[in-house]
Amino acid sequence: MGARVLVVDDAISSRGLVRIILENSGYECTEAVDGVQALELLRNKTFDLVITDHWMPNMTGIELVGRIREESDISEVPVLAITTDEDVRKCTEFMDAGATGCMRKPFGREGLLDAVQRLTAS
Repeated sequence: MGARVLVVDDAISSRGLVRIILENSGYECTEAVDGVQALELLRNKTFDLVITDHWMPNMTGIELVGRIREESDISEVPVLAITTDEDVRKCTEFMDAGATGCMRKPFGREGLLDAVQRLTAS
């Protein structure tokens, strides 16, 4: 099995699309509906990458990235942020919070796979 990826998005269709693309390419995926659930999963299971949306209930993606970077046991997990926001400053905000990479929706299959491969290669 490939790298273990946590996909965090409140939209079931977006989570499902990312999961299908990644699983069809050999990655193992777990889904979380928001940052709160994502943190719980991260504290109890090892992941090689977190992919997070920005706009979610309970905790934004930027807040999730910040919380991940604050917790010593999970602070080194790479995070790929995905946003629908067309303002390039949103990606800057994600990177300032500690994200490892950022993409804007809509994204293509190859773009997603390239980003995931780059961030999980170590």
